[in-house]
Amino acid sequence: MNSTKQRKPSRRQRPRRQQRKQRKRSKRSIMMIQPQPYAGLSQCALSYLQAMTNPFDPVDPLPCIPDIISIPSFKWRVVSRATATLGANGYGAAILNPWQMAWSDTTVQNTGLRVSNGQNTWLAVTALPDPTTSPDWSAATSSSMFSGSSLVGGAQIRLVAAGLKCNYSGTTLEQSGRIVLVRQPGNSQLWGASHSTLLARPTSTQIPCTRATHFVTYYPDDPYFLGYHPLSAWDVGSSYQQSYSLGILFNGQPNQTYQIEAVAYFEVIGLNQPPSASQNDPVGYAAVLNATQSATLPGTSPQAWFQHALRNIGNAAVEGLSYTAKGAAAAASAAGVHYINNRARNYYNQQRLNL
Repeated sequence: MNSTKQRKPSRRQRPRRQQRKQRKRSKRSIMMIQPQPYAGLSQCALSYLQAMTNPFDPVDPLPCIPDIISIPSFKWRVVSRATATLGANGYGAAILNPWQMAWSDTTVQNTGLRVSNGQNTWLAVTALPDPTTSPDWSAATSSSMFSGSSLVGGAQIRLVAAGLKCNYSGTTLEQSGRIVLVRQPGNSQLWGASHSTLLARPTSTQIPCTRATHFVTYYPDDPYFLGYHPLSAWDVGSSYQQSYSLGILFNGQPNQTYQIEAVAYFEVIGLNQPPSASQNDPVGYAAVLNATQSATLPGTSPQAWFQHALRNIGNAAVEGLSYTAKGAAAAASAAGVHYINNRARNYYNQQRLNL
């Protein structure tokens, strides 16, 4: 009787065999990680991540801030559009106070988006004038379903996310100059400073004039911005009324134009509107803020910034888990990062299919 002897794997086959074993071990680890109570981010945290990094694409479901204030709230998205025109010396700007986009009043002092209208004679060293009084600015109302009078009484609002973007729409022959994207530290007002001063700030980015989309987004770097406040906190006369903190500055040929779009997401409580659930996800909330803090400089495309955040969300979440007893096992394994990253990536792909 002939007996066949089992052959040993060759040296070339051994690494492949080891790789197969490693893949099986990884799958088993992931299966063990999934039942962990904090191994995934909530839907609210994932929506918040997208709104923070790419507010211009619709977010479904509408985002909320996934902090410890889990009161059901009414959520809505608003858009404002305008055309910015460069003045006689080739300077122009678009500035945004995102909080004042919550209402659609047409009064000049209560409008969040302001654009230069071509009447200015600004120079590089000219301070941007007060947008509530200067004729150099035109106001653009938002698409909000609410007027300022409907948000008084017991209503309290808070800003979830916002962004400002531009596209050059002038002639190709006179396409020249630069675009400066500005986000003010602490979301303080930027008018009163000149083009040259704002360009020199570390939170500004200079880009040559192209027909590509350029944008800047809001980041909540003041604890006050994370809470609910009555309308009077953002209306005329309040300490934050002049918070035109996001801006896009232009320098090029006179009378050239840019198409401007501003987007903002809000939550409101105490209003006669049907609320939806607001999830409490402190770990996911911290993970989103930590994953996006390295992209504080504007200038990256919305899709690229979202991808950057997705690559970091798992590490940020597991870092937060390491401070909780229940999350210790997940934090100790790289499979936890793999699982959370995959869930965030699947969410992103689903959003792309819905567009």
